[in-house]
Amino acid sequence: MEPLLEIDSLTVSTRTTSKRLLDGVSLRVAPGEVLAVVGESGSGKSLTALSIMQMLPRVLEMSAGRMTLAGTDLTSLRRREIDTLHGGRIGMLFQQPRRMLDPTATVGSQVAEPLVRHLRMSRREARRRVLELLADVGIDEPARRAQAYPHQLSGGLAQRVMIATALAASPPLLIADEPTTALDVTVEAQILQLLKQKKRELGMSVLFISHDLNVVSSIADRIAVMYAGRVVEVGTADEILTQPEHPYTKALIECSTLRTDASGQLYVIPGGSDTARELDHGCRFRPRCGLTQEAHLEQVCDAREPVLLSIGRSPAEHECRCWGTAEEREGA
Repeated sequence: MEPLLEIDSLTVSTRTTSKRLLDGVSLRVAPGEVLAVVGESGSGKSLTALSIMQMLPRVLEMSAGRMTLAGTDLTSLRRREIDTLHGGRIGMLFQQPRRMLDPTATVGSQVAEPLVRHLRMSRREARRRVLELLADVGIDEPARRAQAYPHQLSGGLAQRVMIATALAASPPLLIADEPTTALDVTVEAQILQLLKQKKRELGMSVLFISHDLNVVSSIADRIAVMYAGRVVEVGTADEILTQPEHPYTKALIECSTLRTDASGQLYVIPGGSDTARELDHGCRFRPRCGLTQEAHLEQVCDAREPVLLSIGRSPAEHECRCWGTAEEREGA
């Protein structure tokens, strides 16, 4: 099956220093699939989403790579085509829904905007459709809520409004960037259930960005793990969560289970990822990796950066970027 979204060797750099913030990122999302992209803050997850949406800050540039959506080259779009992309072909959810909604406009007018812009509905038709959309995402009294302003909504209601807006024009792809981070646990579960429901109903694909593997486990079909601007492991959700190969993936899982050591201290990944992109040779994770010492791989891990190779354990694609895997050592 041809992927709906395909990213090939995406590289994003600063314009002034040419420092690479994303370095050769390759991802694919199949029709109807949920691909979760996970990693610590600064790993490049949100920057990947902004690149897809053609919303990079002016100080950054896409210096290499190719991105296609249903065969359309996203990197060659003109301004008008990018406007059509936003909301028409790609919907987007953000971490802080109330901050992303226009505080000066009513909920109804904001949900109506993609209906008028992309579906060419009249204002009268759009007002009627807005009430249906608000009801579809579980908002009671949609007529009253449509007249409300964002500051009058709870975080959960605001995210439901964002979902209604993002899906109003039935885009084939939804990018959800940490959509439950600012919500309490109960509301988080409701929003995740709603996203799964809308995905089934609309048959859409979802690129779900999160730092939380517990959240991801409830919604993802496949998972891509990012570290310091690179994809270090990708596979089915079951493979990644139960048979992880990369030391970083294993460390993230340890953190998500709230495991403690003998002294009762919670497990944390040693060090930080701040300087990982500054390393000009070898594996970017090696300063924080226990496997490097355990498997006596210091020489190879320091000398060359590993490539993303198939694990080959099952017909499903499971790839890992680590000298510690047998496949990598054999190919060294």
